[in-house]
Amino acid sequence: MRYRSIQGRQLSFVEGLFDQESQLTVEELLEKLNVDKMQFMLWLKDFRFRKEIQNRITWSNTLGQILLAKYTIVAASRLIALTDSKNSEVARRACLDIISMNQTSTKRSIIKHIKQVNKRKGENKTPDIDISQEKAGKLLELLAEMN
Repeated sequence: MRYRSIQGRQLSFVEGLFDQESQLTVEELLEKLNVDKMQFMLWLKDFRFRKEIQNRITWSNTLGQILLAKYTIVAASRLIALTDSKNSEVARRACLDIISMNQTSTKRSIIKHIKQVNKRKGENKTPDIDISQEKAGKLLELLAEMN
């Protein structure tokens, strides 16, 4: 059995808060557990309580990212299939979405490379990039040649 840093109503609250099937708000959950606002404020001052909530948030975000990554290929395939739609507006929007997704991915790649270079230089700057798809493609070609 795994050791839990919090117990009792604090643990019940955190588990209820992250229960996938429960639709209770924070206020409803506190009422259900018979916890008043003052007690809840004291809980929020407790490092272990805040840490447990933060750990659950991190875990939830990780699960969400895994789920999105898992279905990215399916979504991209469906989007590509929509480019052959008989409805010209659907096909046009699918094409625009694909171009937009590629541009976002290209910008991320460029920003990642710049961050790596800056890290090697000992700098900690995040570049602000607003460039066209054509320029981004050319930059990626240059970066690929450099590596």
